[in-house]
Amino acid sequence: MKQENNLKGNLLSVLESFSNEDRVSDPNSMFNLWDDFYVPQSQIFEESFEPHERESLTLFANELNKFGSCLPQTIDNFETIYSHEEWPKVKKLAQETLVKHGWLND
Repeated sequence: MKQENNLKGNLLSVLESFSNEDRVSDPNSMFNLWDDFYVPQSQIFEESFEPHERESLTLFANELNKFGSCLPQTIDNFETIYSHEEWPKVKKLAQETLVKHGWLND
């Protein structure tokens, strides 16, 4: 159970980073941490999230992958991310996913 809570908490923290620019210190870390914690094929991931939650996370992951493929391999600054025309869609989907499942931390 503890591993499940850690994975869920870590992944949701990263999702919050995509929804709120103020929470991030390194642009590359958002993507790297997402890749570290978004492991849908693992048993612990399945145990950590309900099916409808996993579906929402998969939708976000697909959108994030599309967005990431438009960016340079190494991101030098946040302006590279925030000025991209697709960024608002990624940010909005992160926010909507957090709200939909009651995952926002005040």
